[in-house]
Formats: sequence, structure tokens, C-alpha cells
Amino acid sequence: MEASEAHATQGVYGSPTPQHGTAPAASPQTRHSTRARRWVWDLGRAGVVALGYFLSAKVGLAFVVQPEGLAAVWPPSGFLLAVLVLSPQRAWAVILGGVLCSNTVANLTAGLSLTISLGFSLANCAESMTAAWLLVRFLGTPLTMTTLRDVMGLTGLAVIASNAGTACLGAAVVSLGLGTPFWAVWRVWWIAVSLGMLVLAPTIVMWVTADRRLYKTGTVGRIVEAVCLYASLVVMSQVIFGVRPEMEHGPCPLSLLSWPYMAYAFLFWAALRFGPHGTSIACLALATVAVWSTAHTLGPFAGAGQSAAEQVLAVQIFLSVVVFSALTAAAVVAERQRSAQALQESEARFRTMAEAIPIPVSISRLSDGRILYANASYSATVNVPPEALVGRQTTDFYYDSADRQKVLEALHNAGSVRNYEIHIKKADGTPGWVLSSFRAITFNGEPAVLSGFYDLTERKRMEEDLRRTAVELARSNADLEQFAYAASHDLQEPVRAVVMCLQLFQASYTGRIEARADELIRHAVEGGEHMRTLIDTLLAYARVSTRGTPLTPTDCTIVLTQVLANLKVMLEESGAMVTHDPLPTVLADATQLLQVFQNLLGNAIKFRTTVRPTVHISAERQEDAWRFAVRDNGIGIEPQYAERIFVLFQRLHTRRQHPGTGIGLALCKKIDERHGGRIWVESALGQGATFFFTLPHVRVDSGPRVAEGNNT
Repeated sequence: MEASEAHATQGVYGSPTPQHGTAPAASPQTRHSTRARRWVWDLGRAGVVALGYFLSAKVGLAFVVQPEGLAAVWPPSGFLLAVLVLSPQRAWAVILGGVLCSNTVANLTAGLSLTISLGFSLANCAESMTAAWLLVRFLGTPLTMTTLRDVMGLTGLAVIASNAGTACLGAAVVSLGLGTPFWAVWRVWWIAVSLGMLVLAPTIVMWVTADRRLYKTGTVGRIVEAVCLYASLVVMSQVIFGVRPEMEHGPCPLSLLSWPYMAYAFLFWAALRFGPHGTSIACLALATVAVWSTAHTLGPFAGAGQSAAEQVLAVQIFLSVVVFSALTAAAVVAERQRSAQALQESEARFRTMAEAIPIPVSISRLSDGRILYANASYSATVNVPPEALVGRQTTDFYYDSADRQKVLEALHNAGSVRNYEIHIKKADGTPGWVLSSFRAITFNGEPAVLSGFYDLTERKRMEEDLRRTAVELARSNADLEQFAYAASHDLQEPVRAVVMCLQLFQASYTGRIEARADELIRHAVEGGEHMRTLIDTLLAYARVSTRGTPLTPTDCTIVLTQVLANLKVMLEESGAMVTHDPLPTVLADATQLLQVFQNLLGNAIKFRTTVRPTVHISAERQEDAWRFAVRDNGIGIEPQYAERIFVLFQRLHTRRQHPGTGIGLALCKKIDERHGGRIWVESALGQGATFFFTLPHVRVDSGPRVAEGNNT
């Protein structure tokens, strides 16, 4: 495997960090140099491990119960298992080779033959390698031995499953080489190796993988407590295991055998106060004293009348139960502490976020509605200090307490409520409105409701002001329309009288007085006629809203036919050609719709060029309306005047150029707005114009009815 491949595939402690992206291909010299450095590192590590294994083997031999040579615990198995778990798998072969050699040397120096020494070494390597492979395979990496999953995995996969099988190899070597009964050796071997793994492997793995901050968090009080704990444990262990039993016949009584279990108190002390790391040290200290004392015929497990096998089995059972219980308790406590810390950090992040945002947020108890938490924005909204909010009922700020019951019913059905308007009252009685959202949560272990709201009070006030303004504006517009109608209606008679007098005067005296007087009379008559036209048009404009008829289904083809009849003289004089597509039936006031078509067609003919005027009318169905288009080939309009031409009395030409009142398009706009539509123009100067307007369509069972008509 190349170095880059190794980086990407190794997943065990000590493996290089995978590199993201595609690195440039290394040269053969670089790859060779990398491979050489890796082998040097692995060989150096294997040498250190071999030395450590040799020393731990010597320590293990010091705990052997003589004269039978039985070991209650075998520390090298735990040491090698920890090393393999912490090392990349590619280095296992080199490590196991070094351990095989050092183990053989240790056995030879203990007086064993080469064959037995080599057999012992193979058995020891096999048991640690198998256990490490099972842990890495089924638990994955990294392993910290601080979680319940890791402790249970170590016990089930390594201590029970793996060692039960690999102990057969060691028992076979002893049985064949020394003639000892197989099953007796297998039992002692299995438990000794398992106990070594259970005591030593977690300790090494925990402290190697520990966060370096762990070494810097000790306060003076905590250090004093740790010293007291371990000193008390050592003293207690010496008192229990350092006494030589004085029984001359028979085993120790049960009362004496129960003394060692007093260590539970100190181990649980370590589990609760110092976590898995402190518990592992306590277990190691207890196991060291217990095994050393038993090996020297001290303590309750070394009573008279007991064989060495019985002594070893008793201390093994004691240590297995105590160490497993202590590590499990420490893992459970650590996980609960991590969960509690994660919850505290989560709540701290929530509080930080809630205090930073400008939205009022509160948490209330689901059962009685009492506030458990409220941020500063909530406090400012209801005008209550934050410290005085906790414990108060949320309904204290509701105008209608039934709102909370409605929210609870919605939460029960859907789990959350969004955009619910609530009428609230502040602490000083000031009313307000909020737009709230709610969600059911768990807070401090009890059902609660998280709520956040947006203050609508200012918006509600603005809406009310706007409503009043709209009402006043509508009333003012109605008054103005009524005034315009009345004024134009009342002005008709005096203007008609003035115009008639001027016309009679003109008919009687034209040519009988000087030419200047004739011209003045003519201007007066024309002004009077224009005034009468303006008043009539203004009256029609005012009648759009006050004298309009209800909107009914109206056939646009019939309306257009009437318009063409009204404009017959203008069409014949100009030679204009008007065409149209099939036109629909719409909801409209027929009289006002006629005015729209007549104004648009009249303007199209009036504002023509020297070319024969042509006008085409079409209609296109949209989602909820018909869009009409009146297209001509006239003089066109500059785009900047596209809005101005729809304003009352706004003209782009003088009356001498193009006669008119300047009200026609404004009238079209007012009529179209009354029908719920709009009108606009698209044009360019010299390129004609297209006027668009929309009208609501009629919905019937068979769809909109379209009037079929021939082009005119």
C-alpha cells in the first residue's frame, strides 16, 4: 500500500489524518522515503512495546501464587490489547513480532523450556490480537473505554468471547508440556487473562485518549479529595488483604470473605466524583493489593485448608465482579454527566440566542401555564421586569383567557401553532396585539410550551388609522363626486342660455357690424360650446360611480356594433377600417362599456396620420379576466406620457391641432376601475398605439360564452 492509500484507509488511533481532495502524484523517490520512515517508526514503536510487555510480564510473574505457579491476573494481556487498539492495524504485525520475542525471552528467564516459552508467547499474542480485532471490527474506532458501550463491548467481545477460545491454546501448552489437567488450567488462564484486560486495558486507553484539558481542571479541593480517596482505598486494602488468616483448619468463614466487598464504597466514590479515569486508577490499585497479598498468602482469600487454585479463583471472582461493576457504574455516571452537560450547553445556547434576538420569547409550563423563562424582549413588551415574570400565568396578559385553551387544543392536535393573533394587555392595562407561534417542547424534564410573538400593536394602530382615513377619503370622494355632479348639472342651464343668446346674436348681427365684432362673437360662441361640452363630459365622469348600473353579462360584440353605428359618420369621413376578433361576454355595465369602446375608437381615428386609419380589437382570456386590446396605426404616444394621458384634463395637443376635452381617457380609466380592471397603453411616437384594458369574465357551466361575429 502506498503512503497516500494508507492515509486514506487507516481508521485506528495513530493513523494519519485523511486528506481531502486529490493530491499530486508523488515521485518514486518520495514514496520510497515515506515508506522507509514509516517502517522506522513502526520498528521503533514495536521495540518500545516489546520492552513494556517484557516489564509487565515480569510484574505478572511476581504475582504468581507459589508453589503451583498460578497467576490470578496477567497484566501483559491488558497492556498488549491497549497497544493494539491504539495503533494502526498496519503496525500490528511488527508489534506482535516484537512482543513474541520479548515474551519468549521473559519465559526463558523464568526457567521454562524453549518449546513451552514459545507456546506461551503464541497463546498470549493470539488472545490479545483476537480481542483487539473483535473490538475494532464491531465497536469501531476511536475507543475511549469511558462509555457504557465500550465497557460492555470489552467485557462481551474480549473478556468472554475471545478469551474463552484463545485460552484453550494456552491450556493446551500447559497440559501437554507440564501434564497439568486441561480444564483446571483453562479456567485459571481464561480468568487471569480476562482480568488483566479488564483492569489494565481500560486504564491505558482512557489516559492515552483523554482530553488534555482533563489534566488542567483539578482544583485544590478536588486534588485533596482525590488524595483522600486513594489513600483511604490503599489503607482499607492493606487492612483487609494485609492480614494473615489464623485459621488452622478449613477455609475462611463467610464473614471474613465479605470484607473485600467494602471496596465498593470507595470505587463508587471514584465513579461518582472522578469518572471513568479515576475509577480505572482505583480498580488498578485495588487489584494490585489484592493479587499481591493473595500471592503471599495474605488476606481473606489465602486461608488455611485452601488450595492454590481455590485461592486464585476466589480473588479472580472478587476482582472480576468488583472491577466490572465499578467500570460500568463509572461509564453510566459519565454518560449521564455528558448528557446533563450537553443539555446545559444547549439551554445556555438557547438563552444566549433568545436574549440576542429582538423577538419576544417565553417558555411556560404546559399544565398550568406558569412562565418558566422569558427573554428581555418579552419583558419589554408586557412592561414587567424579567425577574418578576417567572412564575406568573401567561393568561395574566390575555384579554380573553379562552385563547390559551384554543392554543392548547391546537398543540394537542398538531404539536405547533403558527400565526395566531392574540389580544393582550400589558402590566399597566395598556391593550396590545401580538402574532404568536407556539410549539410543544420539554423544558427541564417537564412538558412545556415555547412561544414567540411579533408585536402587532403598532401595525394594528396604523391599520385602524388607515381604515379611518379610507372611510374619510371615501366619504370625501363621494362628496366631491356629488358636488361635481351637482355643479355640472346646475351649470348646464346657464351655459345653455348663454350659448343660445350668443348664437341668436350671431345669427342676427353677423355682417351688419364690423369684422372685428363678428370675430369676437364667433370666439364667444365657440367658447360657450366648448364650455357646454366640458360640462357634459364632466357630468358623465361623475356619473360613473353615482349613476352606474349593476354589472351584468354583456355581449361585447353587440356593444361594439352599437359603437360603430354611433361613429358611422366619422368612419366614413376618415375612411377608417375597424376589424375585430370574436369578442366574449363579460360582466359589465353595458352603457359604460360602450363609452370605453367609443372613446378608444374615436381617439384612434382622430389621432391618425396621412395613411388610412386601421383599428383592430382583440380579446385574450386570462386567469380571472379578459384582456382587450385596441390597436391602431395612428401618430402614437411618447412612452413618458403613457401615464399622463389618463389624468383628468391632461392633453398632449392643442384644441386647434386635435379638438377634445381631455376627459375621454380619464373616463375610460374610471369606468375600468369600477369594473375591477385596469387600463394602460403601449406605444411609440409615429408607430401607432395599443390600448389594453381588462374586464371580469362570466363563469357558466359550459365555460365563458364567446360571441361569434364577422369582421367589420
